[in-house]
Amino acid sequence: MVQDRSLWTQIDLQQIKDRTTDRLVANLAHKFRSFLCNLNLRDCVRVTSSSLRYIGECRNLQELSLSGIKQINADVVNDIGLGCKNLLYLNIAKCNFDDGVLRVLARHYVNIQYLSLAGCTGFSTAGVYYFMVGQGLHKLSHLDISGCSQITHEGMRYIARGCPLLHSLALNKLARMKDESLYFFTKYCPNLKALHLRHASSLTDTAFMYIAENLPRLKTLCVEGNHNITGASIKMVGRGCPDLVHLFIIDCIQMCDTGLKGFSGTRGLRVVNLGDCIRISDHGVRNIVDGPSGPQIRELNLTNCLRVGDTTLFRIAQRCQSLAYVSFCYSEFVTDAGLSCSVTCRLLDLSTFQVVLWVMPG
Repeated sequence: MVQDRSLWTQIDLQQIKDRTTDRLVANLAHKFRSFLCNLNLRDCVRVTSSSLRYIGECRNLQELSLSGIKQINADVVNDIGLGCKNLLYLNIAKCNFDDGVLRVLARHYVNIQYLSLAGCTGFSTAGVYYFMVGQGLHKLSHLDISGCSQITHEGMRYIARGCPLLHSLALNKLARMKDESLYFFTKYCPNLKALHLRHASSLTDTAFMYIAENLPRLKTLCVEGNHNITGASIKMVGRGCPDLVHLFIIDCIQMCDTGLKGFSGTRGLRVVNLGDCIRISDHGVRNIVDGPSGPQIRELNLTNCLRVGDTTLFRIAQRCQSLAYVSFCYSEFVTDAGLSCSVTCRLLDLSTFQVVLWVMPG
């Protein structure tokens, strides 16, 4: 059975990353080149450019992860791009490469749809210019440039203009990114459905007004660790993005009940995480629970929402028939009476209560 080459369409060497060598990669790539569709070399730090070039022989390769491999260079990426014309997914996060790699990507990777450059700091704004002027990368639907803090305001414009078909964008850990940089993506990428802004802490209400005005198809919004934004802009996001399904507003200390009013008419919310938004109270949460999304919500996280109490639990018990997970960690105003109404939830996280610790029966 092991000799049956048709079984080797997917090879995951991450589980043996410490034992994965150039010889092993070269042998596998050569032997199963006609069948291999998915190759994962994530964190295989012993692998070098001498064996990576053999990947170009895998003509049917569609997904490739080289995340964490340090010896990625333009020659390697060029050989892979010339040989693997069907490649749709490329993860080169946490790799140390220069602008030459981006030039090759923009030249040969015309069909790629998923690209992760997260944590790569070796390239410059001159490199991302190729996003806009190259022949490739224009079909990207998912892009992750989290942690690429060297990209300038102008560089963000190059990327946005070169990737008009983006559906998912990750801009996490970009503490210096300004509102105007985000504006480029809302202007040139109108089909965005998922936007991740964790620890993009310099963004203000202006950035979220851009989201509300220009991204009506947005389904997932993740914001964490932003102490600038207020309920006023989040309220507008709720009204401007009626198709939201996943909402994560975490550790945003200026977020208040006003912001949740914008979601009182949202119909499709399934997952809501408001953890560490300490100004939110029962009144704000009721805008979601009592709205059209109430009966459809599957997960609700109110961890460290100190002002939330029994009133919210009562309404959840009455309205949220689909709820599978709810968290009220560190909620000082939740009592036994409120908890008794929550037995319908299949998973209830009530850890670290200061008033009462209740465990749902069997």
